Amino acid sequence: MDYVVTISENLLKISFINKELQIKTLSKELDSLNLDAKSVSSQIVSLIGKPSKDISIVFLLEPQDVLLRFVTVKKSLDSAEQIMISIKAVCEEEAVKIEDLYFSYKKLAPFVFQFASIKQEKLNYFLEMASFSGFEIKAIIPWIMLLPRIVSAAGEPCIFVSLASGNQTVVLSELSGVYFSNVFQVQKSNDELLDLVKKLSIYERSKPIDKIYTLNADQFSIDPNYQVMSLPIDSKGLEGFELHLLFYSSLQKKPDLLTTQPNFLNMLPLPVKQESKALVLVGGIFGAILVVSAVVGFVYLGSKKADVKLAQGSKDSVVLSEKTGESTKSADKKETKIDEKKLVEKPLVKKDLKIRIENGAGVSGVAASAKVFLEKLGYTVVGIDNAKETGRENTLVKFKTAKLEYKDMLVSDVKDKYSLVVEDGLADSLEYDVLIVIGLK
Repeated sequence: MDYVVTISENLLKISFINKELQIKTLSKELDSLNLDAKSVSSQIVSLIGKPSKDISIVFLLEPQDVLLRFVTVKKSLDSAEQIMISIKAVCEEEAVKIEDLYFSYKKLAPFVFQFASIKQEKLNYFLEMASFSGFEIKAIIPWIMLLPRIVSAAGEPCIFVSLASGNQTVVLSELSGVYFSNVFQVQKSNDELLDLVKKLSIYERSKPIDKIYTLNADQFSIDPNYQVMSLPIDSKGLEGFELHLLFYSSLQKKPDLLTTQPNFLNMLPLPVKQESKALVLVGGIFGAILVVSAVVGFVYLGSKKADVKLAQGSKDSVVLSEKTGESTKSADKKETKIDEKKLVEKPLVKKDLKIRIENGAGVSGVAASAKVFLEKLGYTVVGIDNAKETGRENTLVKFKTAKLEYKDMLVSDVKDKYSLVVEDGLADSLEYDVLIVIGLK
């Protein structure tokens, strides 16, 4: 069972889904003088009970705890070194030291990357809470990164505005990423908000962003040319737990949420050899950057300070923050090695799966539409055609036996769009790995 935990304004909130698939909530006011990791973890235990192997925790981070921005590189210069130069520029602009951060980047579009970061001391605070409480920690996620995931049109440019405890959180999103976020103690006026949007938009536009989604800000108003809509979250009976509902809705829409960039646990360094009780990673910022693209399963933070069980690895390619140990004389230097025993098989890469699509519905255009849909998800479609038989009801997905490892991923991606029948036994001699015959459902 997963418990979702938020800590805001000295209020601890916990929710979980019981066996009857009902969301249950718990809350407790914290002593503002005792917010250290050990004290807060004891309060979590007092609400949840003693830890067990069946219980894990998901922490939702507040916007002020993270730095999210887009970084761009010049055409044909999207190398790791160029990306790091852009990231360093963002950090200098925000007056933060890159060596103090855990961070990652993910490609959203040609020459555009989502940069996500958190101060190491802040992330370690949550790791220490899990360590003191004894619970497995499954995810640490900034809730503002969930906002673009629950709107209907993927990647559409939009603004999110949330009000809580008198503070106004403004998030600007595009390409399903977050390129600006800030928390304002004094609510911005409509004109100020419009100026902010215009200033921060990374693309030239014929018109400004005109979609605004609100969370706990139903009375929000702006120029009538803008569409103002509440996020599609039904909080009736669960008022005060909207952020938790945001997480549940996002997870339902994107089951891979915990293994991708929004889960900040995926930023943690790979296990390395410890020297002088310090965590040492290979390379400097502009040297040999550690890129994790082939690590799935259990990842452990090597520091003795955070003896915490981590439940997931990352499907995304992420750049880890560099934290080097103190310099030593070359004669005493020892080679740092990754513990290969804790690395498992390579993650599944969608573009490596070759898919053929056939129109079995007898309705013009459904195969072409499915091709566009799957390619947007990252899959490789090698061809489309009409099926020999038409008028079928369900959509058939047939795999080569050697590619059955992709079944859960592909089915998860398309099950909300099609009513599926899944089979294996596709001939190994075929040039494609999966055959999808689109039906009427």
